[in-house]
Amino acid sequence: MKHDYNKDLEKLIGDAIKCNSKAQEHLFKMYYSSMMNICYRYANAPHEAKDLFQDGFIKIFEHLGDYKFNGSLEGWMRRIMVNNAIDHIRR
Repeated sequence: MKHDYNKDLEKLIGDAIKCNSKAQEHLFKMYYSSMMNICYRYANAPHEAKDLFQDGFIKIFEHLGDYKFNGSLEGWMRRIMVNNAIDHIRR
């Protein structure tokens, strides 16, 4: 039996959009390391990276319904994290 990763991810995203806290936590844990690494690249200190990460993930969850499944979820999330970090630097 072949495991369909894309369908599982679509369901997980759908559940997270519906504010299912377990689905949101799963997404958070899946992408924690890669998203935190982005924040560390743009931050001057660890506490700043954590703030960038938190702000970025809030934006990700706020706009998860805008994700169109025409590219990787991780790429979409990376773009949000990078844009958030750049906006922070500009301030």
